Amino acid sequence: MGCGYSTVPEVPEGVLIVATNTSLLEMKEVGGQVKVATHGAWLESIVAPYRVFKDAGLKVTIASLGGGAIPIDTWSLAGGQLTEDGKEFYENKETRGLLMQSIKLASLRANIDEYDAIFLAGGHGALGDFANSRDLGEILKNAYYGGVVIGGVSQGLVALCNSKDKYGSAPLVRDITITGSSSNEEKEMGYSPEISIETRMKKLGAKYVSTPTTFHEPFVASDDMGAGFIVSGQNAASSRKTAEKVMELVRKNNHAITEREKEEQK
Repeated sequence: MGCGYSTVPEVPEGVLIVATNTSLLEMKEVGGQVKVATHGAWLESIVAPYRVFKDAGLKVTIASLGGGAIPIDTWSLAGGQLTEDGKEFYENKETRGLLMQSIKLASLRANIDEYDAIFLAGGHGALGDFANSRDLGEILKNAYYGGVVIGGVSQGLVALCNSKDKYGSAPLVRDITITGSSSNEEKEMGYSPEISIETRMKKLGAKYVSTPTTFHEPFVASDDMGAGFIVSGQNAASSRKTAEKVMELVRKNNHAITEREKEEQK
């Protein structure tokens, strides 16, 4: 606790929500200018999956690359952006404390395939640390091939851009159906479409899909045609539905494991 982040859970289990530690980052605008902007994690992209997984009876661990405080984008606390669940989570001392003392992801790396799922929280801050972390990309690769369901929304999905296939020669997301922040959504924010998940995924050969409606309409894409499971949400409004789909796959995955173990015991 004295290091600024909480201790590692004794038994890895349940779901790991990973959020950004970045609040200040350079952002390219539509006109090509680059400015320093204040962002962070989008609260709903943490709260909605947290609630879904807790209500399903799973243990939920909140982690970040650096451990410690997870900055929350102030726009996600404003007006119609803040849900009742978000308000309750943020005002509750215990749950808000989870954002102040997140676990350092590297400390969980050795047992990453023991989690049921990993959920990548959204927010423009992820375009800072997530986008530049090869370690996170490697962790997600190992989790994916280890049978862990990978979920995420909006900018959080940038973490998968650094993941390679099992041979280390091609992007993990190549030929994977995936969504995330669209170019139109970023343009509406005043940012260059170059920073969007849409642009990044298409460059890597992913099958990017989206809804033309920006921000407020939930849109979820699910891919289980490869070696593992990836569930993605286009925007923060997709957080709950994305988490619910992740939970559906976790149940199927665990059922398959149970059935296989029964067969092995015969």
